[in-house]
Amino acid sequence: MSQKVNSPESPASAIISAEIDKLEGIGLHVGANIADRATPVTTTISNQNSALSAIETRLAQEILDVSGALQQFGSATRSIREELPDGAQFDKMMVGLLSLLGFHLSYSLLKSMDPPLLLGDGSEYLDKLGLRLSDTFRELDLEGRKFLAVALIDKGFDECTQ
Repeated sequence: MSQKVNSPESPASAIISAEIDKLEGIGLHVGANIADRATPVTTTISNQNSALSAIETRLAQEILDVSGALQQFGSATRSIREELPDGAQFDKMMVGLLSLLGFHLSYSLLKSMDPPLLLGDGSEYLDKLGLRLSDTFRELDLEGRKFLAVALIDKGFDECTQ
């Protein structure tokens, strides 16, 4: 049984084209590469397994593309930070934060060796470390103000507690 997925006449394709036209209408020029990637790809599938494989492959490629763009963003904002005058401390901190966030998000997307923290709402990951949720998050009361404390967890934490 063969079926088509994401035909060019699909409503999603029309919405994407309309959004690209809006962006170009206000002076933002969307590159052909971005516009082509945003358009749904027509794929003929013969069974569910090949569909999932094709989707996983495309999703992995998109994640690599997003990660690369985030790394490029981080590098560009780092360069901008270096060009700012010394007196613009707040601007330097904000641009530095954006650079750091870009690199951190890129790293998070590419990091696949460790189990995700949200796997099984995090309980499986905490179980592997021998921790409970109450060991990870605590409410502290300091001078009448309440704070949420989050423990920094790594694989060495389990060794330190024994």
